[in-house]
Order: sequence, then structure tokens, then C-alpha cells
Amino acid sequence: MNVSSQFILGDVLEVNMIKRNLLILIIGLFGIAGAQTTLSLDPTSVGVNVGQTFTVQVQVNDVIDLYSYQVYLSFDTTYLEFQNASPGGFLGSGTFFFYQTDTIVNEREYFWVVETKLGAVPGSSGSGILTNIEFLAKTLTPPEGTEIRMEDSGQTILLDSYGNFIPCSISSGICTVNVVLQVTNLSASPDTITVEVGDSFALDFNISNVTGLFSYQEKFFYDPSLLKVTNCIPGPFLSENGQYQTFFISGGDTAAGWFTFAETRLGTNLGASGSGTLATCSLYAKTAGETPITIDTSSTLYDINGQEISYTTTHGLVIIQEGGIEEEVTLQKPESENLKLRVYPNPFRSVLRISYIVGRDEQNVTLRVYDLSGRLVRDFSRPTTYHLLSSQIIWSGDDDSGCKLPAGVYFILLKTEKETITKKVIRSQ
Repeated sequence: MNVSSQFILGDVLEVNMIKRNLLILIIGLFGIAGAQTTLSLDPTSVGVNVGQTFTVQVQVNDVIDLYSYQVYLSFDTTYLEFQNASPGGFLGSGTFFFYQTDTIVNEREYFWVVETKLGAVPGSSGSGILTNIEFLAKTLTPPEGTEIRMEDSGQTILLDSYGNFIPCSISSGICTVNVVLQVTNLSASPDTITVEVGDSFALDFNISNVTGLFSYQEKFFYDPSLLKVTNCIPGPFLSENGQYQTFFISGGDTAAGWFTFAETRLGTNLGASGSGTLATCSLYAKTAGETPITIDTSSTLYDINGQEISYTTTHGLVIIQEGGIEEEVTLQKPESENLKLRVYPNPFRSVLRISYIVGRDEQNVTLRVYDLSGRLVRDFSRPTTYHLLSSQIIWSGDDDSGCKLPAGVYFILLKTEKETITKKVIRSQ
């Protein structure tokens, strides 16, 4: 390097030093002056399934001029396995980063994570994520779980851009991990449904006990001579009721009798956990018969890392009847075009759909539910209707006070000033 280039480099370093000192002064006066620098683990507790990966973050709070750090952590190798570590971004780009195992004592592995800036640049100030550490859940933990710890043993160090130690303390330095064995299940709901020829009805395709679901593709089979899929919409599970944006697509072969739908999250690195509805499909009953709703084992579930999530399946059953086991009693005259009443499924366990049509001239319409003794248990009466109207009511088997009714025989009575129609339904256990 010649003299002139050394002089220019010296000027640049001096200017950078002045800028750095000004930055530290400004932050000290207006930013986080007086705050104590702390380190913490996030989350402080997590529940995962056997075989699942998860991430723990090391966070720094209220630091000034952080140029490099070394954090020292430990975990129990009986239950967990270290997978990877990556920069959290707080120090910016162009840093030097590495991690290294120190020792294993009584099944507990200790390791360092180190990152430093390079060159004559100022340190970073404020709060943020230092590093992301990924673990694999190997086996079940005891009820109290197992701990990932950030060790306060003199080996967790923060340095400023002058090479000075930054005083800090560890707050929330333990992440408790509970590894459980929950079997993810895909199912059709209701598991058994009875409808009539010509009915349109819906099936929910649910998932239960899943951890970190990011995307999926599900496929099911049915008898195309009996059913037709008319529509499919995403359920609330993956979007968490609209909190996250997703992309959904569906399609199938009506002649071959299969249908598939797929969905993935967008713009986030978080997956959905728990149980809920993936999609709701609308179907049309073409002719009488029985057909299973078989969830294909080639369906796939993925977590945020693209790892497949194993699952079991629970299939559904659709029973299509010409007239069902419903008994229709016409008290005044046969059902006309102006007054129709349909109920399904029958028998029902939790939900009964009541559909009816009232004619143009019908007035003072009442729709009521009676038990076998003739006692009125639920009143769905509607205001006067002056035009042809198709309506549907969902009855959950409760009375007017909201109490669940016991299993047994009930009568649905639709009545106008001119006509009355009664349907007998059975509520099963």
C-alpha cells in the first residue's frame, strides 16, 4: 500500500470513528439511556411433537454499540438434538458467525454461538434477535419438560466497537420444552351423514393435533355415481381466521370420483398448531346408496422447513336415501308446491338441518319442535311471509332455554293458516 492510500484509509477510519462516537452519544441521550442491557430466550416454553423441529431465539434488549457477542447455552441430549444456528440479523449483514460444541456433561451438551462485525464500523444499538437456534425433539420428556439454558458462567459476553465489555444480565434465560406424542389426524366431519336424493350438503375436512403446519395437499375419494362435488372453500385453520394470508386451490375428476385441495401460508415463517377445519366441500346427492369418503394416504402435510408431518386418517360415510327414515304426517292435505319441509341427517347426533319453503300467500307461519309427549321444546316461528321463500335452520338439539335435549323422538311441525306438515326425527346418542 502506498503512502497516499494509507493516508486516505486513515482519513476514512477517522471519519468512521467520529460518526460512531456521535451515534453512541445520540443514542445515549435520546434512545435507551439508563436502560440495563439484558439477554433472554424466546419462547420461554414450547410444546412440540416427537420428531418435530423448533426454533429458540436469543434476544438482546437495550444495548448500545454492540459489535460482537458470544452466548453460551446448554440442553439435554436425552430429549433434544442440536440442528443448526443462524444469525438473527441484529448485527446486520457481512458479519462473521460460527457455533461450536464445548463439552457434554451428564447428557447435557454445552455450546457457543459467536458473531462479530468486521472492519471499522459502529456497533448496533437497541433491541433485537442475535441468533436463531434450531433443535429436534427426539423423544418424550417427563411431565416437567426439559430445559434449554443460556448459561451465566462468564462465557456469555458482549463487546462494543472498542473491544470493551458491555455489562449485561440474563433475564428469562430458560426455555422449557415439553415433547409429547400427539398423532396428527385428518378426518371428514360429520363422520357419518344421512341425506336424501337431491340434497346439497357440506363436509368439513378437519385436522387435529398438528404442530407447525405450513402447507398441505389433501385428496379424497367418493363414488361418482352417487355424489358430485360442487364447491370447496378454505377453512379457518391455516389462516387462523384471516390473521395470515394463504393461497388455496382445489379441483378434481367428477368421473373418476376424486377431489383434491391444497393451501399454503404466505409472507410468514410461522406454522399453525392445534386442531381445526382445513376446508369445507359442498356435495350433491345424485342417487340413493352409500359411499365412503376416503382420505387418500398420499395426502401431504409440511412444516415451515419443508419436513413432512406424519398423520393418520379417519374416513367418512355418506348415506343417501330416497325418502330416508323420515315419516311425514300430513294433517290437512298432502305437501304442496307452496309448503315443503325437509330435515337431514336423520337420525342426527349433534346438528339437524331444517329446510322449508313457504308459498306466496301463506301467512302466520310457525315452525316448532315437539317431543314424543307433545310438549313444545323449541319454537323457530318466523314472521309473516308474502312470497315464495326457501329457508334453512340449524338445530343443535337444544330447547328454547339453550339446554341440550336427551336422545329420542321429536316432531318438526311447519304450520300456516292453510296447511300443516310434520316430520318425525330421531336424535341419537
